[in-house]
Amino acid sequence: MGKQIFYRGYLTSCNYTCGYCPFSKRKMTERQKERDKEALWKFIAQMEQENTKHAVQIVPYGEALVHEYYWHAMAKLSQITLLEYIGCQTNFSFPVEKMLGVYEKYQGKKEKLRLWCTFHPSMTTIERFVEQCQKLELAGIAFSVGMVGNPKEIPKLLELRKQLPDSIYVWVNKMDGRKGNYTAEEIEIFQKIDPYFSLQMEHRKADLQKCRKSVFCEADGSQYFCNLHAASKGKAVGNGCGKRECNCYLAYSNRTDIEELLFFQPYPAFRIPVYPKAIFLDVDGTIVPEGERELSDAMAERLCWLSKKSRLFLATELPFGEAMRKCRKIKNYLSGGVFAGGGHIRIQAENKKTWEQIIPLTKILSLEQQKILERKYQLKVRMYDKEKLIYRQTLITRRKEGWKAGELKQLQIELKRLAEEQEVSYTFHPEKRHLGITGINADKKSGVLTICQREGIALEEGAAVGNSKEDMPMLLLFPQSYLKE
Repeated sequence: MGKQIFYRGYLTSCNYTCGYCPFSKRKMTERQKERDKEALWKFIAQMEQENTKHAVQIVPYGEALVHEYYWHAMAKLSQITLLEYIGCQTNFSFPVEKMLGVYEKYQGKKEKLRLWCTFHPSMTTIERFVEQCQKLELAGIAFSVGMVGNPKEIPKLLELRKQLPDSIYVWVNKMDGRKGNYTAEEIEIFQKIDPYFSLQMEHRKADLQKCRKSVFCEADGSQYFCNLHAASKGKAVGNGCGKRECNCYLAYSNRTDIEELLFFQPYPAFRIPVYPKAIFLDVDGTIVPEGERELSDAMAERLCWLSKKSRLFLATELPFGEAMRKCRKIKNYLSGGVFAGGGHIRIQAENKKTWEQIIPLTKILSLEQQKILERKYQLKVRMYDKEKLIYRQTLITRRKEGWKAGELKQLQIELKRLAEEQEVSYTFHPEKRHLGITGINADKKSGVLTICQREGIALEEGAAVGNSKEDMPMLLLFPQSYLKE
């Protein structure tokens, strides 16, 4: 994951004349354009000195892409080896063939280009906007489109979504400055158009500890944490954020605590989702909150929608039956998973045939030893088997507060001694109130690798979501993963 870098030049004009926008009322002189161009090329020289992977998103005060020099600059930036992507926010009014011709003339790399295109219903028609989108698609350019969530424009938003293929993400921005809150019906409509609209409605307290490495650069060389920090003319990078909330996409695209941004990696700034071929999901504490008995309706709806984009697998310490009870609302959308911490692997093929693998565990405890440990540590023992093959033992403390200090470690020492006496190989799965035992190499990571190998899923095509350090070996398998706090 590289550094997100934002750039805003001196440009403050727009070719559109939206009544609410101050930039529509400004026209730049040739001298002002030259000043903007000079600053832009200074920024390019600065990017050529970057020594780590990064991406640049141009976020102008106005419309930049009607000016050829911005296309020349983006082409130059795309040639920088460590710069992985170059993008720009635009009203999408530029002549597509002409400007892509400029980009290609200066050897711009099309595979690096990313565009964030905003639909302005008062300035263009849906038909014209969709035609522009088709030209970008034909040219192989990655982009997203969207508009402000004005309730009065809902019919046009719905028509825009209908006219575009599902492969194009249509986002909806919360409308600032309007009186009153959205109605429940309006929110529902916006959420159906943009499955990530709920992110716009959340209030996130600004917290630099939860921000990835990013820099917001201005034309005069000033640097800030993000666009909001820059807008307030806050202190330069290194002296704290000073903002109360991260309340716009450009700002919260830097956050590391928003699990939905998993699908916008490696650079969420461009607002273009990329869905992995398969996603492995921990259950307790991840998709089901700690202490809850099953998935919420909201999470179930989100995962059902996600299953249209990616194959969903569970990766859980729970045995299959318990996991299915907690996830019953999505059972028809799952492709299987890793259960009992790796002791049981299950793949549900599209033809409804099921492949299963049990990794057997030789019992460590005799009945007498089990009773001794139950009394000594105030625990109960559960055994899980399939077709008489034991694949997991789980030792559960009876104390509501969990294990006593040092108790779990001592218990593992005793079990290790008993296993060595019997020459039994095993894997421990320590948790807050449980200690699971499975056969050797029976863990989430190994189970996930087995599924990927059988299903032809390359690791760069996968992702995982978990909530504990025990999930880390699984999460580290994939370039796209998220550790939920």
